[in-house]
Amino acid sequence: LEIVLPNGDIIESSPVPKHAAGPDLAQIFIGSEGTLGVMTKVTLRLYEKPETRRFRAFLFKNVTDGIACGRDILRKVKPSIMRLYDEAETVSIIKEVLGFAAPGAFMNIAVEGMTEIVDIEERIILETCAKYEAQDLGHEYGEKWWDSRVTFFYPGHALDLPKMYGTLDTVATYDNIEKIYHAKKKAIADNFEGVRYIAHFSHWYEWGCMIYDRFIMDHPPEDAVECIQLHNRIWNVSVRASLAN
Repeated sequence: LEIVLPNGDIIESSPVPKHAAGPDLAQIFIGSEGTLGVMTKVTLRLYEKPETRRFRAFLFKNVTDGIACGRDILRKVKPSIMRLYDEAETVSIIKEVLGFAAPGAFMNIAVEGMTEIVDIEERIILETCAKYEAQDLGHEYGEKWWDSRVTFFYPGHALDLPKMYGTLDTVATYDNIEKIYHAKKKAIADNFEGVRYIAHFSHWYEWGCMIYDRFIMDHPPEDAVECIQLHNRIWNVSVRASLAN
């Protein structure tokens, strides 16, 4: 990156892709989204388009099995996409966008690269999911998910007024992630009438994953001050449940 600082100085991030010494200026400035300086030049890394991109969807009996299977998969292969939706989001968002209505926890996985390697990775994923008694939904729903991945944000699908909602992203290790999920879900259910909690698990690593979870109130208070106070109380209860677990 070439960056112009607020005082007019022009600096560059490291000219090499990776180095071990000092802070990574590129990440600092990209992460600040322009608030620390204006990026005027960038050097990008290009990747070849994968020879094959293959999707597979599965339905687990519950989130517990889905998380355990996701962890198991990451020990063997590295899917380019893996999303696990809890039961509440499966019967709401997934049903609405993909037309899939069965109860359970929906997972979509993609593997890509050279066809021979994709064949092997897909076989390993199928064997691993079978261990957890996941229902193999084939390629259709996975491909439909890919084709509809921005539809989730279109009017009529995305959360919008007059609903009140918030997103509560949390990253944790596998020994804590499910505890956090259940704690937040229970905290919201126990303390706030008429507030729904939905979640999916999006970013997966060998050591843990991320919950992309949301609270939703379809009919919030009409008074603006009362509404924002309620919003903040829900947020605080949820975050404290995460920290406690």
